Amino acid sequence: MIFPLSQREVEKHNCVSFDIFDTIISRSTIHPTDVFERAGMQVLRDKKKAALFRYCRMYAERKAVKDSANGEVTLDDIYRYLPDYDPLVAEQLKQEEMRQEIELCRPRESVDRFLSKLHDEGKPVYLISDMYLNSDQIRQLLDKCGITGFDRLYVSNECGCSKKNGGLFRYVRDQEGIGESECVHMGDDIRADRVSAQKAGFLPCFVIRKHMLLRFIKGRYIAYRYSAYERRRSQNA
Repeated sequence: MIFPLSQREVEKHNCVSFDIFDTIISRSTIHPTDVFERAGMQVLRDKKKAALFRYCRMYAERKAVKDSANGEVTLDDIYRYLPDYDPLVAEQLKQEEMRQEIELCRPRESVDRFLSKLHDEGKPVYLISDMYLNSDQIRQLLDKCGITGFDRLYVSNECGCSKKNGGLFRYVRDQEGIGESECVHMGDDIRADRVSAQKAGFLPCFVIRKHMLLRFIKGRYIAYRYSAYERRRSQNA
């Protein structure tokens, strides 16, 4: 579902940008961190160890982001912070995480049809993502989903700025020569894709993510378990 603009209204603007995850592609899991546990299960072959890996992987990402000068990190950066794993096992987990990302990604067909229609009509289409995967890795997911109808791909960890703080939107405007309110941005995140996009001169158009309520409920549970994991780490430090 897309709102508040109709597709006809979106088509009136000079260009359109799209968020990637949960907007034009989705994972066939309820929560994004389910990917970590699935990767852990494939490598570690133990349910408890796989469940623990989910929280170790979340911890590593938060540590990497905290220590980054601009808050942007890559998958390699994250795994350098992964605690308690032999380097060979950590490398296997990293490779398996990427394999799971490719295996689990699916196109959001209604949004993708609209994206392709815009591109086929000659409308400039840009993909913009706050993500630790690099553009080559993201293109693997897009290729798997058959998504080719876009002009350029902008990823936060390569541009050194994020959608969340508006920097990536301003970067895209500068690179593409986009004027104020000339470009519609479509995405599923209230803060990044709506509030920050609007402040940066884009016209936001909200896309409802799949399994929104289930993801919220599971996300609260995962946050609770992660807090317990962090407390244990602090006590044992």
